[in-house]
Amino acid sequence: MITQASIKQQSAVFTATDAAWATPAGVTTINYLLVAGGGGGGRDTGGNDGGGGGGGQVITGIFPITAGAATLAVTIGPGGAGATVDNGSAGTNSTISDGTITITAVAGKGATLSSGGTGGGVASGSSGGAGGGNGGNTHEVGIGCHGFGIGGACDGGGAGGGGSYGSGGDGGPAATNAAGGDAAANSGAGGGGGDGTGNGGAGGSGYCILWWIG
Repeated sequence: MITQASIKQQSAVFTATDAAWATPAGVTTINYLLVAGGGGGGRDTGGNDGGGGGGGQVITGIFPITAGAATLAVTIGPGGAGATVDNGSAGTNSTISDGTITITAVAGKGATLSSGGTGGGVASGSSGGAGGGNGGNTHEVGIGCHGFGIGGACDGGGAGGGGSYGSGGDGGPAATNAAGGDAAANSGAGGGGGDGTGNGGAGGSGYCILWWIG
């Protein structure tokens, strides 16, 4: 007999890749929140301020545990490197897979010079990573990710990074040639753009939470 007290929600958190996570016995579905890596901020060597990197996609859903699937591979995508010359690097997708079914969260793009990187997935939806702000003479803050992290700040220097599960990196402060701020680890957010000759900030790595009743 199963009593109410013996049924409870359980969870697993992934801040790094686990290629063979053992599925819980007797569980047929698992809920997930999956975050891709964010893009790196830009550095505009032409003298303009760098754009912010785009945030990684945040997706949620239910993963079916098929018969015989003893493990899941959970891949956490790293964030993109901030620019040391011109363009920030894109982040990397995060995935959940049982070898047959694969769920993918799409990474944020790196900034191109003073242009902000685009967010992963649906740019304006609740599951889309947000775009980074534009640098140059526009000095934009990063865009927030609906329901999750806010965009990075800008005070007239480098642009803010796009939000994802966490907040985007701040742009380098004006007139300082400072580097853009790095997005926090496992935030999936974009790095901030550098002010003047300052380097771009790094994008945040991805993240995953699985939870189930058992």
